[in-house]
Amino acid sequence: MPSVSRRMASKARRTALGIRQTVDDPYSSHLPVLAGLARVAHISSVLELGSGAFSTPQFLDRRVFPALAALTSLEDDADWLSTVAESTGSDPRLDLRLVQKVCTSVPNGLDQFDLIFIDDSRTFAERSQTIRAVLSEKPRGLVAIHDFEHRAYRKAAKGFDHRFTFKAYTPQVAVCWIGDGSLHPKLSALHSKIVRGSQELKLAPSDTDRWAQLLSDD
Repeated sequence: MPSVSRRMASKARRTALGIRQTVDDPYSSHLPVLAGLARVAHISSVLELGSGAFSTPQFLDRRVFPALAALTSLEDDADWLSTVAESTGSDPRLDLRLVQKVCTSVPNGLDQFDLIFIDDSRTFAERSQTIRAVLSEKPRGLVAIHDFEHRAYRKAAKGFDHRFTFKAYTPQVAVCWIGDGSLHPKLSALHSKIVRGSQELKLAPSDTDRWAQLLSDD
């Protein structure tokens, strides 16, 4: 969940483009995807570009990310950073950093991260810049991008070898990566479970316990 100013900008963009959200709280639509990624890949180190009231605590939830050892979260809104910090407590695995601009603060060398989650900025241009900055580092891990229904983000992510878009909820989430495509069948199976959860079971994205049960079913 982004800061107030970022939420207002996001709503304005969706309205202007005629994009209809499919969940009551659009800032939680990524939660089932992130939870599912923890089950299809070993994720011990995460870089979060844009801190979230939903995503940051989820990464730290040992029920969801049992292997997580380190979370680096970059945020450029000081007030929002304080809000997120209050919700996460003093977890030693969390490195919460205030930066001038997330889109210009992507670290050099991203191979230490198993997952990079991009959900920053108030404009298409800034988040597109963040995506391109991550791509330029050729990360070995997975890159999850929120709000991927926006053409600007799809264009910025074209350089990845593989892109898989989860469309059960809007805002949508894409998982991108460089290398072989062996992950596609697992992501396809995960997508089917999320579609079932959203359409048949009518689960809210933030219903952590029920998603955990559904995602753990073989």
